[in-house]
Amino acid sequence: MRAAGVARVVEVGACDPSQLAFQNEHWLLHLPPLAPGMAVEGPAARVWAARLADEAPRWLAALRPARLILVGGDTAQAVLARLGVARLAVRCELEPGMPLCRAEDQSDPLPEIVLKAGGHGDAGTLARMFGQAIKN
Repeated sequence: MRAAGVARVVEVGACDPSQLAFQNEHWLLHLPPLAPGMAVEGPAARVWAARLADEAPRWLAALRPARLILVGGDTAQAVLARLGVARLAVRCELEPGMPLCRAEDQSDPLPEIVLKAGGHGDAGTLARMFGQAIKN
């Protein structure tokens, strides 16, 4: 991901975003790695996504990103619901089935949003999508 322009990779929960002074950089936020053998499907996926969604407002407020890339349907649903987003407008398609969107129903501006289904694409899809999101 660093080759695609990611400056910082941060595990959500490992630090407090208000202590970070690295705005205007490209970040990859993720949850701690899964326990061996743990499948992120069904109820487990929704719990995992809810953990990330609960952290999203603090991180967005601290980092003020221009774009937010959400990977996985459960993650996207949870984060968007937590941010109060009910309607998205598609600006363009970065890769087949992976849109760059904007929230239509927010009084406070949110970053543009890129959606990627968890099982969609190949090993390089996320890096390509990240690079395209920076350019568009």
